[in-house]
Amino acid sequence: MSGVSPRHRFFFPVTVSLFLLAILLVCLHSSRLSRNAGRIRINEVMSLNFSTLPDGTGRYPDWVEFYNSSDTPVSLKDYSLSVAGRKEAVQLPDLTVSADSWLVLFSAPKEEAEDTVPDLDSDFSVEKYLITGRGLSSDEAVTDPAPFLPLHISAQGDTLVLTYKNEIFADSVTIPPLRYDEAYGRREDGCGDFSRLSPTPGKSNADALILREQNDERVSFSLPGGFYEGTQTLTLSLPETAETGSEIYYTLDGSEPDETSLHYEAPIKLSDPSGEENRYASRDDVSCIFRRRASAMYDKYKVYEVPEEPVDKAVVIRARSVGSSGSLGEITTETYFLDFREKRGYDGLPVVSVVADPEALFGYERGIYVLGQATDEWIKETGSDEITPWTPANYAGRGREWEREAAVALYDADRNLCFSRQTGIRIKGLWSRAFPQKSLNLYARKEYGGADCFPVAVFHEEPEHAVTLFSGGNDNMYQLEDSLAADLSEELCFASMHHFSCVLFLNGEFWGVMELCEKYDRNYFSSHYKVGSENVVMIKNHALELGEEKDMQLYEQLRYVIYRGEIEPEESYIKLCSMVDMESMLDYYAFRVAIGNTDDWPSGNNAMWRVRSPENGEYGDGKWRFILFDVNNTCMDPSVGPEEVLSHALKDDSLFRFAMENEEFHVSFEKRLKELRETVCSPESVHGRLEKRQTMLRSAMERWYERFTPGRMTTADYDRRGEEILKWFERSAALAK
Repeated sequence: MSGVSPRHRFFFPVTVSLFLLAILLVCLHSSRLSRNAGRIRINEVMSLNFSTLPDGTGRYPDWVEFYNSSDTPVSLKDYSLSVAGRKEAVQLPDLTVSADSWLVLFSAPKEEAEDTVPDLDSDFSVEKYLITGRGLSSDEAVTDPAPFLPLHISAQGDTLVLTYKNEIFADSVTIPPLRYDEAYGRREDGCGDFSRLSPTPGKSNADALILREQNDERVSFSLPGGFYEGTQTLTLSLPETAETGSEIYYTLDGSEPDETSLHYEAPIKLSDPSGEENRYASRDDVSCIFRRRASAMYDKYKVYEVPEEPVDKAVVIRARSVGSSGSLGEITTETYFLDFREKRGYDGLPVVSVVADPEALFGYERGIYVLGQATDEWIKETGSDEITPWTPANYAGRGREWEREAAVALYDADRNLCFSRQTGIRIKGLWSRAFPQKSLNLYARKEYGGADCFPVAVFHEEPEHAVTLFSGGNDNMYQLEDSLAADLSEELCFASMHHFSCVLFLNGEFWGVMELCEKYDRNYFSSHYKVGSENVVMIKNHALELGEEKDMQLYEQLRYVIYRGEIEPEESYIKLCSMVDMESMLDYYAFRVAIGNTDDWPSGNNAMWRVRSPENGEYGDGKWRFILFDVNNTCMDPSVGPEEVLSHALKDDSLFRFAMENEEFHVSFEKRLKELRETVCSPESVHGRLEKRQTMLRSAMERWYERFTPGRMTTADYDRRGEEILKWFERSAALAK
């Protein structure tokens, strides 16, 4: 280096040293950032959250679980989450994940998070999870509100990318298409491969079950489900596109088939199984009021028993393919009714088949039709074994968490198939949930395949989103009151449900006479009254049933008019008339009185609806109108004096009482009540409808008594109840003379 000056010979190594030091510092910084970035990992994702994790408002958004693999707490504020192929990453909120701990955040587009209508048919605990956009760690709930992440994770598959300080890659996961309530998570928390898992939000994935891969292969049946005479031969076949090595497996008890089920090797001979031993009808854990359990109940409920003889049965076959790799195809379900032409109790009645996995219906932990674990835990906690219809039970469960998937088929009275599809089912009712025969709500949802409506219109001009299989509630031993009230009121100025009688087969076994009814949902009001479905507000028993939270103010304004009426009665009545369709109010209260409705009305079983914002059309004026439902308890009872019913209504209903204090309304009500007693509620009108119904159902109800009250009730009781109903209307009509 003879040509280099002493000064340069000094600065050159210094410059190199500084450069190397800078590189070292950058490497150390990058290494530190990488180490910090790696502390938080994506641990579990759900892209089609149907019922696994509610947000506290009735919604079920997508969610992402993060895991802190380090031994110190970490805030999420330095992390961002993005969906590959979309523009912007979303900064995670300033929430701390404890060491070796989990935190779940909801993920939904902004408009969905703000505008999704809650599922109001729910009553569930969220204490173990998270509430309204807040994370819940495994150690403690986060109390500071955090917004929904404005991300949508497609159920058809997406790639999530987690970055640290907007520059360092932290983690990623490519999510395959998922079924509802199916999670995609790491087999070991914070590391290892991802798999389809049973969801464990806020908990270790070590407790999760690894779920089988599924495909869209569907087994074909040579015979469609339906009614046949004589022995039939059924052939099952795989689709041409089936995976090489796939085999067919099937079940006969309603359970979901897999490789442990019956292996299909040759055509199946189908014959009437009605003489076989009952599999489900003989269960005594479906009710707390079978005679030997009903010691604390009223005498009239001490008639229920499990059937002594085999009930009528259909053959239920569920089949699917199982691939050589273990993948599962879609389940095909068909129900075959064999030699029913000569059986009693089915003539002129549609038939509904509901098939669900026995664990979903009768399982100890998850079964929605039984006393189950919920009752046993209550007995253990209280030390009491006196079970009533209000005792906690599995069948008391509400909301999506207690909805189960089922295959539902409806055949009309001529045995033609109306529809067959996968459907959600829930138990419906209050007290009546405790009866051996329970009402079921049926929900058409995209999550179960197909559209979010039934494939044909059952009642409306457009296909329904939901319908109800109604047991008759407290009148289930006769099933006359609700149906008769709906028939009598079909031309009156309040909402009532169309319905028709049918016979239910549950997992292939005769489950009695039911009413297939409309359900009061947005679709009902949109179809009947030609209003916007998203513009409907419905109040049921003083609580919001349909609408947005702010809509309660509309109802509170109505209640305020009544409250203020004690001070300014005339002005308040004028205001009431501007807020309520008075013709609907007159018809509703006059009809309830005319049919002798007492006990749980009007203190309960009251409902009203209106549009939120005015729109064109007769019913778009924003006025409240009334809704008829649940008239099956202390109704049409000749032991109750007709003159007592009006006093009862005035005592228990402040709205009606206030209106009746106005002379104009009072006169109009008395006139309308007299008109109803002389026309639609006259003994002549009632007798014709009642006789027609009882003639149609007498044979079917005879089978009902054999099924649910063997040896204790007969059609003589059925006829006697009809006579009592007619006697009530005769006594009521006498007051109009």
